[in-house]
Amino acid sequence: MRFTNYIKKSPVFLLFCLLLLFIGCATQRDTFEIIEKTELPLYEGEPVEEPITLRVQFEVLKDGSVVDVRLLSKSEDSNWDHAVADSMKNWKFSSHESDSSVWVQKNIRVQLLPSYILNLGELSIKNEQDANILYSRLRAGVSFQQLAKQVQENSSTGMTSRYLNEINTSQYPSYVSKILIELEVGEISRPVQIGEDYVIFKRFGDNNLPG
Repeated sequence: MRFTNYIKKSPVFLLFCLLLLFIGCATQRDTFEIIEKTELPLYEGEPVEEPITLRVQFEVLKDGSVVDVRLLSKSEDSNWDHAVADSMKNWKFSSHESDSSVWVQKNIRVQLLPSYILNLGELSIKNEQDANILYSRLRAGVSFQQLAKQVQENSSTGMTSRYLNEINTSQYPSYVSKILIELEVGEISRPVQIGEDYVIFKRFGDNNLPG
């Protein structure tokens, strides 16, 4: 059974391919805010429809860095729980005035996102303004393939293009994956910042990915 460009969720596929999207948190002390967070690890437990709420306790140093993480509530996957704790050690909070480390508790709500197998085209641009210009041209009717060809033939522009056959959306950060799985076949995304680049995506169907 193939899952290329499918629209409906497949329980079997969801069992093995789930992404995590951080959607919010509540804290007992509003003075401690999360200012940096890492991607949470892939969840391989039983698929669930509702968000998972984790009660987490952090030991936070004066500069906001995290030195210890304890999960006060857990999911049904103990391996994932340990991986989450390790990932959260790279998070950073706002600094505080205490001379010693401080323990902070937060409720972390995690929404599971299904991962999809899609055929995609990418236009990658270093400059946000140039990316917006390209997006405007695409919206005005210039074909994605035409722009991609121009980029390939003129490497001096600092832009790159590529076509990806049956790419798993779990390979992208969760905020990008969420955009991709909402694209319809033939639809083009707005420029999305990934690292230092701005990327425009186009979703292609099963049999019409350019060669």
